[in-house]
Amino acid sequence: MTLLFASCGEDFLELTPSESIEASDAMSTPAKVNAVLIGAYDQMQYSYYLPYFIMEGDVKGEDVFVKSSGNYGRHVETYAYTELPTMYYCEDVWAYAYKVITNVNLVINGLEAVDMDEASKVQLIAESRGLRGYSYLNMIQAYAMPYAVDPSALGVPLILEPVLPSDPGPSRSTVQEVYAQIISDLTYAAENLVASESYRLTTAAAKGLLARAYLNMEDWANASKWAKEARDGYSLMTADQLLEGFQDDSNSEWMWSLRSVADDNNGYLHVASFYDALRTLGYNSFRIDVDFRALFGADDTRLQQIDDGVYSGGHVSLKFEHVSGWVMDQVLMRASEMYLIEAEAEAELGAGHETAAQDALFAIQSRADATAVKSTSTGETLINEVLLERRKELWGEGFRWFDLNRRGLNVTRTSSSHWALLDLPITDNKRRWPIPQDEIDANPNMVQNPGYAK
Repeated sequence: MTLLFASCGEDFLELTPSESIEASDAMSTPAKVNAVLIGAYDQMQYSYYLPYFIMEGDVKGEDVFVKSSGNYGRHVETYAYTELPTMYYCEDVWAYAYKVITNVNLVINGLEAVDMDEASKVQLIAESRGLRGYSYLNMIQAYAMPYAVDPSALGVPLILEPVLPSDPGPSRSTVQEVYAQIISDLTYAAENLVASESYRLTTAAAKGLLARAYLNMEDWANASKWAKEARDGYSLMTADQLLEGFQDDSNSEWMWSLRSVADDNNGYLHVASFYDALRTLGYNSFRIDVDFRALFGADDTRLQQIDDGVYSGGHVSLKFEHVSGWVMDQVLMRASEMYLIEAEAEAELGAGHETAAQDALFAIQSRADATAVKSTSTGETLINEVLLERRKELWGEGFRWFDLNRRGLNVTRTSSSHWALLDLPITDNKRRWPIPQDEIDANPNMVQNPGYAK
């Protein structure tokens, strides 16, 4: 009997009946197949999977930090790089990513027996493979060495079929093998999905995820190609819209988002809860580094996303509004990211491509600052301008730590805002999360990342 919502660690080995249903029943009708997919989205929205994953992408960098006190004990260890294999931050991202993979594997491998037209089957498989590629893309960035640093390093287990409790525990595939599967899954999704609502994986979002994956691999030509295709048909938000709270996907720029409703939301664990410090709702425990705010020009609209006062060592965020009743959307992808992927990739391609890089960069700069002047830089100077613009445009959306990792850059904190000063090279073991101890204990084939003891 194959079980729905099984994961690969202790939860997989000790799954209780209330957490599982027989796969044969889950895949018995088109409506139930769709419910399996909806279940995958629900797993993604779980507070300690994507919301935490997004926040970790910023607090482990240098532009956002956790207050040293009044922080409710949340994100403290990950900010300070003192994670242990037993901590739920690392355990839950792993567990829930594999719960998503478990759900979509049931669809991918079980649709043949379902009475449904072939076109509908292709759509469901494309959506499922896209979500599987997305889950593996998240995991490989957190638990393994970056592709551009060492593609032969240990990655995460590739599980492509439903797993039985009696099956041997999976071992870790290499980073290169995992990326090959990511590209395969996302390419299938990009080529076979049709348009759908923004709360489910769309064709454009699948193309955007391909652009992200190729960017990580430093396949610059493909990163640019897919980024341009992904953003086609999307227009950037206006400067005024940048100040409207980032909690509603009904604008022209958001390509993919998580949806929260009154009876199904993350409450105080929503991303905005940790940033929205000038309002009365939420944890309000994140601050913005003073040196980071100083990078914005006086005419840059995005400067207004960060309050000018200093509280608990840093500035408070005005970018994300935490809405009463918890009904808000969480952005997963915007067209601006695609412009910046294109700009970086074209700049890296060098001579003959730098004008395209300058144009893509200027699209983002001029939207935020009417006085912006298009760059005439080339080479490393242009690349660094693009990377700086990524920081200013995408802060709080979960990118900075992963950008530092994929480019092999040090995580360096020297400003007065930070209470955990550090300078960590990409070779430092702390730059990768530990494999959860539950997984190590339950699976004799699992190897822990270096530097982490029980």
